[in-house]
Amino acid sequence: MSAPGTVLEMPPLAPRTGSGAFIRGLARAALRLGGWRMVGAWPDVERAMVIAAPHSSMWDAWWGILAKIAMGVHVEFLAKKEAFFWPLGSILRAVGGFEVDRKSPAGVVEQLIAKVKPGTRHWLVIAPEGT
Repeated sequence: MSAPGTVLEMPPLAPRTGSGAFIRGLARAALRLGGWRMVGAWPDVERAMVIAAPHSSMWDAWWGILAKIAMGVHVEFLAKKEAFFWPLGSILRAVGGFEVDRKSPAGVVEQLIAKVKPGTRHWLVIAPEGT
């Protein structure tokens, strides 16, 4: 078990991943080694949109991915299309990444709406201050 405060406990309605305890433990260890700990609480809701700010570098995304793995929560996130090159693109999609072509963003809202089906649990993170 991780040290108190390393990660947040997830509420019952949070969307969960199927990741195992070993993978979650590795992510928790990486967060501890990086000096990170989480404070606060998540709302007990089926659908949520989280705005992550300030987003100042690509490292914000990696720490965020480690945090979501450590908590065992399924959170999708938007990222620029340029980040989805091979082989990184496969990894980003596997951990919930959703690519956005910033030069042609038409249809992104519609695509996100189509992902959120009634009766499903869906959390989305957006970092609007990215490059």
